[in-house]
Amino acid sequence: VTTIALFIFTGYFAQYSVRRRNYELFYYLHHIYLVVFIVSLLHAASSWYYILGGLGLWAFDRCKRMWLRSRRWYATEYRALADTTTHLELSPCDELFGHDCDFRFSCGQYLYLNVPAISPWEWHPFTISSAPSDGKVTCDIKRAPGPADSFTAQLFALAENKHEIGGLSVNVDGPYGEFLDHTRFDNILLIAGGIGVTPIHSIFRELMLKIKAGAASSSLHVHMVWCVQKRIGLEPCLHTLQEAAADNLNGQIQISIFVDRDDALGRGEVGDYLGVPVTGGRPFIPDLIAELEGKPRPHVFVCGPPGIASMSDLACLKHGVSFHKEVFAF
Repeated sequence: VTTIALFIFTGYFAQYSVRRRNYELFYYLHHIYLVVFIVSLLHAASSWYYILGGLGLWAFDRCKRMWLRSRRWYATEYRALADTTTHLELSPCDELFGHDCDFRFSCGQYLYLNVPAISPWEWHPFTISSAPSDGKVTCDIKRAPGPADSFTAQLFALAENKHEIGGLSVNVDGPYGEFLDHTRFDNILLIAGGIGVTPIHSIFRELMLKIKAGAASSSLHVHMVWCVQKRIGLEPCLHTLQEAAADNLNGQIQISIFVDRDDALGRGEVGDYLGVPVTGGRPFIPDLIAELEGKPRPHVFVCGPPGIASMSDLACLKHGVSFHKEVFAF
């Protein structure tokens, strides 16, 4: 009966609409399964043969995560951007030895972030938006639609009022997730929609820096396509876009920026935002992917709304192009 009840509760809170609003409850509910182990031992003492392996792996994982989360981090820079995005630059600090801890990540990975000033119990996953070669860890976190007491809303409020708060202490767990091995491809198309640009920016900037340093193949071509609602939405990645617009590195990098809700920019019209060329409307993704057909070792990486991901998936399947998408479910 206990096991059945737990399955029912877990199934209910695993529903996207419920999990989206009550992620902490969904997360901590899984720990109740420890009761199942206790009940099993009470029911059959010899069941420890079957329990020990899985429970040992779980305990090892929890201990490792507790160790990672015990390191002290600070937001050395946190500011509110005009498009309701919070920009965080994070620095691990080893208070015991008095120097920075080693934190290595690959482009496209994410971390779990906790801000004690908001809640000591809330941990949320956010993609690392900086490139590993930058030598720093940054996250650009968009304020999600919803109540003012949501995590992203409170984080944005902290950034807006940082002159009243002072230094911001945070906790970090990670990095986690897959990463793009650029050595497997020659023609990479990166497609982003809105704040889905965070892993795309990390990948694009890393490859741009590698090309500049002569650490990437001369046959590598990287094309970044990003669609935003307003030009102000380009602010989180503006420095990278300006660099790419000023120098395409002999044609090895390319940016195509689209703005689909700008009254001053009609569909198909070309404008400018602080040195970055922008086009009105939305990109026609199937045509962009069709251009990759026949090119050596093509790959498409997408992060954005489900519509963009589905359209890209179908086009890649049609033209036989390697495809990967990122979905943020929480």
